[in-house]
Amino acid sequence: MNKINLYGGIDPGTTGGYAILNSSGQCQCLGRFENWKMVRDLLESSKGKYYTVWGLEKVHGFPGMAVPAITSFMKNAGGWEASLEYSQSPYTLIPPRVWQRYILGSFGKGESKLRAFEYAKKRWPELELIKSHTGIIDALCMAEYVRQKQGT
Repeated sequence: MNKINLYGGIDPGTTGGYAILNSSGQCQCLGRFENWKMVRDLLESSKGKYYTVWGLEKVHGFPGMAVPAITSFMKNAGGWEASLEYSQSPYTLIPPRVWQRYILGSFGKGESKLRAFEYAKKRWPELELIKSHTGIIDALCMAEYVRQKQGT
């Protein structure tokens, strides 16, 4: 039995999200992080007849971030990575600037969220994307990056 290739993107931020695309770039599912049971179920459901390659945004703290914010941020990132490892799902850590430059091109400081939103609205007009859902939008763009890089 041939497995269907799928490509996933994960933004592990506190308001992060995930997205899965098929080999032609159509969105199969997307959503926001809810809890770790949801993550386990998502990763398990993308196995079996599917072969899903994931891109997980490689994150780090920034000067001036509050301790509770950075703690939550890193907890989510570590949880996603541990879940991917535990489920034996293939993944790559992708620095934000890498997928952003590849998918969005060059842009000025502070413009990445707007550029990602504009790209996603144009690339997936069938989706009802909201500008404030930056984690889902970034996950879509990362999934597209993984699809273009891995799918060739």
